[in-house]
Amino acid sequence: MSKRSLLGILGSPFPVEMFATARNYKLLSVAFGQFKTMKQLMSVDRDGNPIPWYTYPATEYLKQLDFGSKAVFEYGSGNSSIFWSRRCKQLVSVENDAAWFNKMKGRLPNNAEYLFFAEREQYVQSIAQYPYDFDVIIIDGAHRYQSATQALTKLKDNGFMILDNSDWMEKTSGLLRNAGL
Repeated sequence: MSKRSLLGILGSPFPVEMFATARNYKLLSVAFGQFKTMKQLMSVDRDGNPIPWYTYPATEYLKQLDFGSKAVFEYGSGNSSIFWSRRCKQLVSVENDAAWFNKMKGRLPNNAEYLFFAEREQYVQSIAQYPYDFDVIIIDGAHRYQSATQALTKLKDNGFMILDNSDWMEKTSGLLRNAGL
């Protein structure tokens, strides 16, 4: 008789929920790299590669797509900037926190243009200086509603937008939904 069937007959001293929790912990902490992320306080995968601080399913989905010929604009920077710059043709990332900007600026590859604007209006309007539209626009920084409003004017017809923490940003989420996104 197998151990599993014996436990089924005799019962386990541990509730099923504990096994499910342990399996979930192993999946998130080891397979996806959450333990390394918490240790470094920077979002990384299980191999230590920089990833966006999005949900793991969202990141896994994005990893499957080909952005090799795409232009990406990002409000807010971090490991997501490294992740995107490794996958796209061109990344423009704008930051409004001077200390964070200085921490990240040496870490980005040549296809990344990294901009700093402390002033709200300059930060929000920074996307308007480009004569072309973007394939992907990520809103993961400050002034999200104003940034999303401006970004809508610079998104290609077949492009898409990522609003990180959309569950916290009801007004911004509503704006994007009403725009058909």
